[in-house]
Amino acid sequence: MRRLPALVAALLLPAAQPLLLCTALSTAALLVSQTPAQAQSQEAVGKVAQAITVRIEGATQGSGVLVKRDGNRYTVLTAWHVVSEQRPGEELDIYTPDGQRHQLEQGSIKRLGEVDMAVLTFSSNKSYQVARLSSSERITCRHGRSLLTAGFPVSKSQALTTSTGELLMDFSSETDQGYTFFYTNSTEAGMSGGPILSLDNAVLVGLHGRGEVDQSASKKAGIIIKTGINQGINAWLYESYASGNKVLPLKGKSSSDDLLATAFSQYLDQDYAKAVENASQSLILQSSLLAYFIRAFSRQSLGDYLGAIKDYTDALKSAHLCNQSRNPLIFEIHQGRAYSRQKQGDYSGSIRDYSFILDNSSPPWLHASSFYGRANARLMESPLSFRQIQSAIWDYSQAIRLSQSESSFYKNRGIAYAMLSKETGNSSLMRQACSDLRTANDPLYIAWCD
Repeated sequence: MRRLPALVAALLLPAAQPLLLCTALSTAALLVSQTPAQAQSQEAVGKVAQAITVRIEGATQGSGVLVKRDGNRYTVLTAWHVVSEQRPGEELDIYTPDGQRHQLEQGSIKRLGEVDMAVLTFSSNKSYQVARLSSSERITCRHGRSLLTAGFPVSKSQALTTSTGELLMDFSSETDQGYTFFYTNSTEAGMSGGPILSLDNAVLVGLHGRGEVDQSASKKAGIIIKTGINQGINAWLYESYASGNKVLPLKGKSSSDDLLATAFSQYLDQDYAKAVENASQSLILQSSLLAYFIRAFSRQSLGDYLGAIKDYTDALKSAHLCNQSRNPLIFEIHQGRAYSRQKQGDYSGSIRDYSFILDNSSPPWLHASSFYGRANARLMESPLSFRQIQSAIWDYSQAIRLSQSESSFYKNRGIAYAMLSKETGNSSLMRQACSDLRTANDPLYIAWCD
């Protein structure tokens, strides 16, 4: 009998490749039909809104949101049109949630670039809560996301009003002055500049700016009547300003969906570098699970496994923040990350990802490749134990049971049996090894067994 050739090297066969993206995207339509996980209660997010929303009274009345504290100095974010008529030296009062009146720090009103956003400051020794910003998450969940708006209507100047609704549309190319959100929340005059919070996690996702007016109905009634559709500005424009970047409307530029569609087409054409470029541009405009997913697959195809791992991880964060944890793409994301982790030598991380699929996915549409990938990772962990080899054999057996036509499954199980035989001196295990290697029909190993 010939000497067993380079067992460990032979086991460096790639873990099962993730499914093709076109297969994965056949499930993408489920993104909008998934039942969201239970959102935080309206009451809980309402309390956050109450703690961070301020009333602004000056040349006009409006609302604002506390976004930053620096010592005793607070920054308020509001709509530019709320303060645009304020003249230098004129008084402007900010009423905080405790009812206290604070005077504007003169000269502090600044418009954010060319969008309908402005910041102003005041000083106070008291401690006030500031809004939780999306920061690096920069998540914009798709249609149907539940939102809460808050502000002080002119008709109820002393009373904070909140309302819930759903995101109708979110343009990546702003209509004008930075407006991107269209949503169904009920609003009134005076609520402009108030926060738009996600009911998922109470994160500030935007500012309420204006409500669409039904011109025909308003003319007949002699009063302003709104259509019930409102417009807001994405909060990440403020985050861009706070980071020292110039804030400009994106009007006329490609939308994130346009760029994402281009990236997908380029992936299918195996133009992976261009796919990464366009997916990256899409993510600058609007973060989404699918954009991270496409970029991760493309980076993986280019051999950038570290970049792919980061994108897969960001895709999972996006899914969590947008209550898409039951999206079937989650399992392919874990499989892709498991593969990239294995290529990077992170075998324990790879095992965790494969185990997540095997423990949670139903029906088991990825199980055969996940059992196979986990078995390979088990055999590559160091130091390799007797129990790990046994566990790998069990995984290979499950993969074979689910997909008997895969010769690599038999080949790797045969090598694992040979390793176990060497460890134990059990000749029956060597016979099982040769049986698997013959089934795999690999000439090198058939010759070794003869």
